Amino acid sequence: MEAFFGVLAILAISLFALVPAGFVLVGAFAYVRVQKGQPVDIGTGLSAYTVVLLGASALVLTLGVARLLTALMGEIDFDYTYGESDAADIRIGANMNVVELQEGDDRQDQDVATGLALVLCAGIAGGFHFWLRRYLKGRGSFDQGVEGAWDTLLALLLGVIVLALVAQVLDETLSRAIVSEVGRSPGDTIAVMFSFVGVWLVYGYRALKHLGVRFERRQTSGGEPF
Repeated sequence: MEAFFGVLAILAISLFALVPAGFVLVGAFAYVRVQKGQPVDIGTGLSAYTVVLLGASALVLTLGVARLLTALMGEIDFDYTYGESDAADIRIGANMNVVELQEGDDRQDQDVATGLALVLCAGIAGGFHFWLRRYLKGRGSFDQGVEGAWDTLLALLLGVIVLALVAQVLDETLSRAIVSEVGRSPGDTIAVMFSFVGVWLVYGYRALKHLGVRFERRQTSGGEPF
């Protein structure tokens, strides 16, 4: 759970930085449009609102998937995922195994419940704003420039989070292998890391496409795509 709350803290700090950056972004686009003699309408604001809420939904979905992956990893290796409780070992004595198993069941059930709740919330919010994005595009009111700038900012944010998570996974894994297994459970952090790597790759790909990077399939000598 430490990795989960650590990511929430990173997201909270990052969002405080992105809120003023978002205002600057929209203001910059409005200024450029005015300088070019182009109209500034509600479409730009709706585009910014849509992409930000889609990004927020993606982050909530990522946290939900991370909780579900943690519960799944707990089924494979409970101690590696949730760790052990020294205090419980001392208190319960001969009945340690029974109580420790019950604690494990409780924590896994809580992760499943939390994960499903986050995934459901993200699905509803993301589905609505995805429809709104398609609606605005259909009417020609969607601003691709705003989307590209936001995707780039979010890709950078997610890259920082992934880098921090990779460092934490290495630290916990090496500490468990070299120092002591007691109180060290990298499985939780690994689940969070894999979840964020996935969404980072998606937004990184989108940001590169907005920047004009082309992804072409390699072809064999016969001319068919590889």
